[in-house]
Amino acid sequence: MEGFLAAAKIIIGLLSGSLVLTSDAIHSGSDLLSIASSWFGLKIAQKKANRRFPYGYYKAENLATLVISFLISYAFWEMLNQGYASLFSFSLIKMPFLALGISLIDALVLFFFGSYEIKIGKQIGAQSLAAMGEENRTHIFSSMAVFVGTLSAYYQIPYIEGIITIGISFLILKIGLSAMKDSVLALMDVSPSQEVEKKIA
Repeated sequence: MEGFLAAAKIIIGLLSGSLVLTSDAIHSGSDLLSIASSWFGLKIAQKKANRRFPYGYYKAENLATLVISFLISYAFWEMLNQGYASLFSFSLIKMPFLALGISLIDALVLFFFGSYEIKIGKQIGAQSLAAMGEENRTHIFSSMAVFVGTLSAYYQIPYIEGIITIGISFLILKIGLSAMKDSVLALMDVSPSQEVEKKIA
């Protein structure tokens, strides 16, 4: 689904001339790499323990989450640069309704899909899947930024496209840093909270 949306956004972005929609499509493409990393980590984590790995492969899932956090941070940097560039230029929009429509569809689909990923991730204890769900849900903000940015570029309203995109990029950075923190602590076998220790005792 996300691959289809990314392809649709980049095609419509190029046809309509919306630079912000095209950059969002590239951002979505980085999410596909995140999904692949998450899936790969979960598959390895399911392998049974052996002589070489007597405690199993469960750390692979945390390692995949760390990779995802770097990809999210990269997406932040790309959106930040795009937002800065948009402060000083306008996209020449040829088909505004098509560009606006795909941004709305993208927002709704990824929000509900992300909520589902979070639910399943919490049920099965998959940290990377839940992290992906959180990242997908933020697309409702970036898609709304694309919507407003495309509209403002069409009407030649300055600064709005760039300011909104820069703001959304920092929300994405926050999620990336949170995922990075959780994965690093898990890989370092950090001690659980005192409440958890009391329950175990």
